[in-house]
Amino acid sequence: MQNTHPQRLTGMTALWLFASLGGLAQAGQVVFLRELLTLAYGTELTIALVLGLWLVLTALGSATAARWLSAKRFLPEPLTAYAVASVAVTFVVFVDFWILRCCRGWWDIPPGEPLTVVQLLLIAFIVSAPFCGVLGTQFVFAAAFTRSAGGVYIAECAGAAVVGGLLSFALLRWLDHFPLMALFLSVHLLTTATLLWRFHASSKLAQAFVGLIAGVVLIVSPLCEHQTQQRFWRSLLPSMRLLRAQASLYGNIAVVGYKGQISAFQNGRLLFTLPEQGETAPITHLVMLQHPKPQRVLLVGGMGGWLKAVLRHPTVVGVDWVELDPAVVETTSPFLPPSERRVFTDPRVMRYNDDGRSFVHRAGARYDVVLVVAADPTTAALNRYFTREFFVLARQVLNDDGILAISGLTEPPAGLGEFYLARNRIVFETIRSVFPEILAVPSHPITLLATERQTLTLDENLLLHRAEERGLGEVNLFAYTDPMQVQRVAYELRTGKPFNPLNVGEDDRPMAPAVTNTDFNPVVYFLSSLLWVRMSDERLSRWLETVAKFPSAWFWAAAFIPLLWLFPFRRQTETGRRQRLLLAIAVMGLFGMAAEL
Repeated sequence: MQNTHPQRLTGMTALWLFASLGGLAQAGQVVFLRELLTLAYGTELTIALVLGLWLVLTALGSATAARWLSAKRFLPEPLTAYAVASVAVTFVVFVDFWILRCCRGWWDIPPGEPLTVVQLLLIAFIVSAPFCGVLGTQFVFAAAFTRSAGGVYIAECAGAAVVGGLLSFALLRWLDHFPLMALFLSVHLLTTATLLWRFHASSKLAQAFVGLIAGVVLIVSPLCEHQTQQRFWRSLLPSMRLLRAQASLYGNIAVVGYKGQISAFQNGRLLFTLPEQGETAPITHLVMLQHPKPQRVLLVGGMGGWLKAVLRHPTVVGVDWVELDPAVVETTSPFLPPSERRVFTDPRVMRYNDDGRSFVHRAGARYDVVLVVAADPTTAALNRYFTREFFVLARQVLNDDGILAISGLTEPPAGLGEFYLARNRIVFETIRSVFPEILAVPSHPITLLATERQTLTLDENLLLHRAEERGLGEVNLFAYTDPMQVQRVAYELRTGKPFNPLNVGEDDRPMAPAVTNTDFNPVVYFLSSLLWVRMSDERLSRWLETVAKFPSAWFWAAAFIPLLWLFPFRRQTETGRRQRLLLAIAVMGLFGMAAEL
């Protein structure tokens, strides 16, 4: 192509060019990160791994392009190279989506299990390397074309900020991931075509080709979204059929069907299955029967039978139901049985789309029962429901004879018992530091009951008598009141050791001193993260356990040691000044990333 205009852009043209580049980078980072979180079942360690890779790979792409330009080995002039990279990044995004949604088939991963740390790192690298590398080269080509690196950086940041706001407040609510990326790819391609039209007027064919790709991307993106979603769920649950998938502000929601049942997932984690197999209703009744006359109930979570079971108790006059993501209800409702949908319109139910913990913190009402249906505390967000601060908040919204019930602690699988037992014991000791009376129910997952003045019981006859008085009909509570199972769960939570009925009473001492799980000392979340690491590399897990025992002051000292190099203790040289400058930039990046995380 023959350039017919000076190699410089000014004013709004440059701003539009680089805002488009920054917006595409921001959209790609958010979308790919959400896809990887689904593969990792929402584990936030994914964010740190991906952001670190993202910065390094983008920098490598920029460095490579800068070397090509300085060595004059790259023959096309910068705008032509920018246009080629725009087309290349489009094909990269399509390939990345197929990899993200088909990668589970590369390994023999059992249904219900996330990728290991090593597998996730490998996929993150494969997906991020080409995308970040191409975007990094585009930044350099655009800066070479305008000869204004500062203007490039400011415009790119502005584009990223605008797109971040659009994603947070609008687009993630309306568009699935593939069409969302197709939208920003098309804008980027059309911007590139406009630049070619303005500064390479003779390149009619190239302009038409780039514009054609932009249109094709928009047209085929819904089909690609559907096909890749089908492939992902077949790899996750081969025997199930995907009924609906939708991206929401809080994650990816999917509804799958199998032999008359439907199951709802969010970020790959099972939310509920309906019709439920006789587990949800009995444990809900057991919780409600602990109170002689429950009238006001706070239910956090609870899609999939919990709300319906609460409303069966005739004494209940009001239920405040808190569900964070409104898209969960909207996406699953069309597939629910009529009996389940009716509870949404029951006049006793007031639904709030809010974070459960924030709602409890702001609640002005008092409740007889607070029932929290949480998942295993494997993420920082879920861990907030198992800290001392949350238990204190829950106690404050309970009436004097009120009861707190929290369901979510998974029991130990084979080979990882020590971690689960230690973690569950910490949760037990944490809730016991707030409430004087605690009772553990051997449900799956474990349910913890806590109260200040009420008498908790697992006496099956007494509970069935109360159920009969309330007209609940036949309620099967044996699985939760079996004396052997009650003794087992109580022993393991109290001691942190596996239960052996032959040795009970010989050594009931806890494994280690009690530790409290708090917002600023989330030991339960740390142990859950170690479990994830242990699944892929036991040696790395052991090393992290050892490092975690070091005093925190050691880590602060190690972080500040490199800063000593910034001080000129010896005669300055050009090399030394350059090294100190690079170190200063690295330290700024380190603390900036720490603040972002």
